[in-house]
Amino acid sequence: MQLLTDRASIESLAQSSRLVVLIGSYDGNPNFGDVMQLSGALDALHALRPLITPMIVIEAESYQEHLRIASAYPEVFADTIIACFIDDGKELDPSGLERLPHIASADPACIYFYGGGYANNLWGQRKAMLASGIMDWLSQTGKRTQDLPVFITGVQIEPSLLAEEHPLLHWFRKASFCRLRDPESSRLLEPELPIATAGTDDALPVLIDAVSSGRPAEKDPFFTVGIHFNAEPYAAGRADTIQASLEATLTELKERVHGKLILRQILAYEGGWVRESIYSNTISDLAIKIGADIGEPIDISIGTNTSALGSLHAAISCSYHTTMATCLRSIPTLMVVRNEYYEQKLQGLRVWFQEDLLGMLSKNSDPATAACFLSPEFKPKANLLQLSVLCRADTRRSSSAIGAVLVAAIEAEVAALARISLEASAEASRLRGLIGTHLLVPEYKASTPTQVDEQNNIKNVGGIPPAWYRRKMWRRMVFHSRGKPRGWVRFLVLKDKTGTPRPALRRFLFKKNGVIRPQFAAWHSGLLGR
Repeated sequence: MQLLTDRASIESLAQSSRLVVLIGSYDGNPNFGDVMQLSGALDALHALRPLITPMIVIEAESYQEHLRIASAYPEVFADTIIACFIDDGKELDPSGLERLPHIASADPACIYFYGGGYANNLWGQRKAMLASGIMDWLSQTGKRTQDLPVFITGVQIEPSLLAEEHPLLHWFRKASFCRLRDPESSRLLEPELPIATAGTDDALPVLIDAVSSGRPAEKDPFFTVGIHFNAEPYAAGRADTIQASLEATLTELKERVHGKLILRQILAYEGGWVRESIYSNTISDLAIKIGADIGEPIDISIGTNTSALGSLHAAISCSYHTTMATCLRSIPTLMVVRNEYYEQKLQGLRVWFQEDLLGMLSKNSDPATAACFLSPEFKPKANLLQLSVLCRADTRRSSSAIGAVLVAAIEAEVAALARISLEASAEASRLRGLIGTHLLVPEYKASTPTQVDEQNNIKNVGGIPPAWYRRKMWRRMVFHSRGKPRGWVRFLVLKDKTGTPRPALRRFLFKKNGVIRPQFAAWHSGLLGR
């Protein structure tokens, strides 16, 4: 695997001190739920941003789509690092990307597995490969990778993760904090990781804020149903069976609605290998069959148009996060369930939304009952206040857990620096004791052989008898018999041969007023002349 990035990320990396590596559902593609989950994870790190720099791991082939999403959320992606992975041998337009350099300034703080339904055989191995690739890059940079803290929030666990020694399970076992998004996930992982608990989805607080802060959309004058259609194998499965269920349910609903019935397609995944707009003809054919009209599609794939969902009266969805978004706006929603994966998603959502707001459309659902659930007679309300309190509590727990690790790391760094400072101070004191006693050694004045001979023959040099500086062995270790400092003293006291003193030993050469001590004047001036 190759690790690429862009120029802006390289500049951010050069200025970073600690990295939080984020690996989750977002791979760079415009998937509504993935973008919202990443945004929620980054919000949990908001209070820690002065101390850390988030490194977001995506697929390199989705980089161009990522730029479009990042431009829509400049405040979310500001001062982040984008790490783009591509498999060896895969061709890619390198425009805007280059190899991620091994810059040694930033230390890894933790690996953060944020939300998504990827803890299974379909996507789990890829996420584990991304984590291992990041660890390889960090180790090549010379950074510590053993015992690096692991955090998990908002992930859905499937039984397939536990069926064998899954590589992602290897990472999850290391977690020091684990908050999953539904009770079943917590029950499944708890035997492997006792600290696993159930909490909220990472996208939930972001979507609640969008509902609370946004201006309520006006309802369409005619009864409007939003249809999110996704027939991918991991979602609802075969398109013909979904279409049959929709046709039967909407035919019943048409009889209960006074006036027009309008269908509007909801696009939640519009990029990469999934483009839900390919089902637009399916929905148009469905509208013709039941005698309904077609409205403008609602594209929420990058999360910037969720307020348009407020114009709907009801919704049918094949998406976990689309269902969450409509329920938060108190829109009765039927979630299409065709497999155990989506059954678990539905049960997780029902922890937060009542059954009069969230229903299920399965292969065996009664069309009349389903239509009654969507009909205008029902006007349920989502309890945003209660959900907001839950989300804030979960966000605080996540932030506190990561913050505690950062504080511990900072304390360890401070302690290490203190030890180094004490050792340096002790060494400086020892050197002062060794050299400071020799500052009364006479000036070195000899510069020619004749002068050397004359100086050696005199009894006193600078008023000090030769016996003072000639007879003691420890003094002779520092000075020649004629008073000149030995070569090793030069290397100890000076940074270079031009006479630049080392900062810690500057006072050995100079007085407080900056004047060089007489004993070293001739010797030092000779160096300056070189």
